[in-house]
Amino acid sequence: MHPLLYSTLNDIFRKFDMLLLRELSYIEFKGIYDCLDKQLDPEYFKSMLAKYTSTEKGITFTGFVEFFIDQIQ
Repeated sequence: MHPLLYSTLNDIFRKFDMLLLRELSYIEFKGIYDCLDKQLDPEYFKSMLAKYTSTEKGITFTGFVEFFIDQIQ
């Protein structure tokens, strides 16, 4: 992954990590989807937590990068 893309993803993650817990909760991740004018199903988010690096409450930055790469492939 190009360092500029990695840095950009880090900036996006930090912007939406409102509680500064180093993970994006459903509400925080939904904020990204809202900016894209898309809907985020809570069940889909739960499946994301199982698929990508995350905690019980949210997706970590590593999981966020994994999700992004998966989406562009």
